[in-house]
Amino acid sequence: MFTEAAPLGVVLGLLFGKSLGVFGGTWLTARFTRAELNPELEWADLFAVSVLSGIGFTVSLLISELAFSGEPDLVREVKSAVLVGSLACACLAAVLLRRRDRSYRQLCAEEEREGCRQRGRAAAGTGHAAERQAEWWRTSRGGMI
Repeated sequence: MFTEAAPLGVVLGLLFGKSLGVFGGTWLTARFTRAELNPELEWADLFAVSVLSGIGFTVSLLISELAFSGEPDLVREVKSAVLVGSLACACLAAVLLRRRDRSYRQLCAEEEREGCRQRGRAAAGTGHAAERQAEWWRTSRGGMI
């Protein structure tokens, strides 16, 4: 699609450069300082968001205008490359974030099933416990079950 090295470099820079820069900077900060990744997140989550950082293209458009001002054909190709690179980042980030969302939904479902099993075992112990649990639900929900 792109006949010059500059447009190809722009696409690869947006797709890989920004992603690796954001992810690598965060990893280095967590590794060599007292900063830590939130315990509720995983590094895969951060990587997916770092890929999303490649969609920011306003500075890329400005730099392409300034760098190639004497070559209007190349400016058009580089602008197209910026848009293609941003679109590629958006699509890849959507796939990665959807996968992460799916894994978190499965985790929540497993935790919910485990919680239901534990509540069921507690209620099966005595009739009084089940009655107390039902009473607690009625009072905590404003009388609604």
